[in-house]
Amino acid sequence: MHPFEIPYRELLVGGLSCFAMCITILLTQRWHGGLSADNAAGVQKVHDQPTPRVGGLAIMFGLVMATLSAPNAEMFQLLVAMLLASLPAFLSGTLEDLSKRVGPMIRLWAAIASGVLGWWLTGYALTRVDIWGVDWALQWLPLAVIFTAFAVAGVANALNMIDGLNGLAGGVMLIAMAALSIIAHQIGDSTLAKISFVVGVTVLGFLVWNFPFGKLFLGDGGAYLLGFMGAWLAVMLPMRNPSISVWAPLLVFSYPILEVLFSILRRRLRAHHPCHPDRLHLHSLIYARMFKPFTKGWPKPLQNSFASLLPLCFMGLGSV
Repeated sequence: MHPFEIPYRELLVGGLSCFAMCITILLTQRWHGGLSADNAAGVQKVHDQPTPRVGGLAIMFGLVMATLSAPNAEMFQLLVAMLLASLPAFLSGTLEDLSKRVGPMIRLWAAIASGVLGWWLTGYALTRVDIWGVDWALQWLPLAVIFTAFAVAGVANALNMIDGLNGLAGGVMLIAMAALSIIAHQIGDSTLAKISFVVGVTVLGFLVWNFPFGKLFLGDGGAYLLGFMGAWLAVMLPMRNPSISVWAPLLVFSYPILEVLFSILRRRLRAHHPCHPDRLHLHSLIYARMFKPFTKGWPKPLQNSFASLLPLCFMGLGSV
């Protein structure tokens, strides 16, 4: 294992670019708020005033600037490929943030398209899951690509589903990127370690504005972008390094994956459409049942933000 060379320039450029774009979005809210603001009406809403939900634009800008500053050829090529592949998911989510008219199935299929593009541009797909019989079937490339695309779309959708409290989705990504970076470093894959580190620090530039006061939301565009980036790193890590079990990076995202699986099962049992929103997500119940009754009199953004700390503890346990 080689000493980890911290990519200072990419970290600085990515984090500061995202931070600066967040400031720009907030300062210009008076002109774009009619399109970008998320109002407080809705079954899942726990904020009390219109708030821009286009934080994904700032994160994309930060990642693009970090990529352009990367001197390492392999790191640059992989980041370019990942960002290009993320565009269907990111753009469909951003259009929903601005128009409120892009349905969940369209966004899901866009995320699947991003998964297919990810294979096309990087050459990686899940050809093993360490399950006898399944690994044999995944040697057929079309099946491996389809399986990978659906798995990646599932993680992206899961991150979007948990994006209901200040700092929750961003915090989940920060923990996940730290875990993936450590795993990659331990097996000597310095490129993926650095990319994970850069994505995490870029997210940090957004989190400053999102947690704890909720001045800016991640939005569907940001959730799908980060969900894809995290999922694709989780695909590449075991495919580039056969000594790593596919289940290791999966455990890193165990909290959002379990959340979405539980939500689908619960909605089917209640005869609700699996894509329809409700107030029964784990993070919603934690907020409503555990934090809100005992924090009466607190500003609503702080109630919202502190409720995200418990799910983040679950996320941390899954990443240890």
